[in-house]
Amino acid sequence: MKVLQVVPSLAPEWGGPVKVVNELAGALEVIGVSSEIISAQGRRVGNPETVT
Repeated sequence: MKVLQVVPSLAPEWGGPVKVVNELAGALEVIGVSSEIISAQGRRVGNPETVT
């Protein structure tokens, strides 16, 4: 099985999604599932320093 994860950005200031997609990819690898992460250079509405 192959899994493709798509997120708007992998920039650390985007918070949770960046951490989760990497952790999920690692967990999938442990059980033998191949995964890839792709991202666009998304733009977040608001100031990344204040959005939680």
